[in-house]
Amino acid sequence: MEQLKIYRKKELCELFGISSTTLYRRVREGVFPRPIQVSENVVGWLSADVEKWFNDLVKNQRPE
Repeated sequence: MEQLKIYRKKELCELFGISSTTLYRRVREGVFPRPIQVSENVVGWLSADVEKWFNDLVKNQRPE
């Protein structure tokens, strides 16, 4: 089984240089993966979802 990583909000904001408001706005708009409920008060994003989103973003911005 592939090792899973869960990104927390702070990590993603630092990684992409965005605020938490922007992160949640992009989730709400459907342009960023939805988080999963890790525990009652904790959400996170699966690394596989984030990496796929990022790879698709880069792929769509590069001319063929």
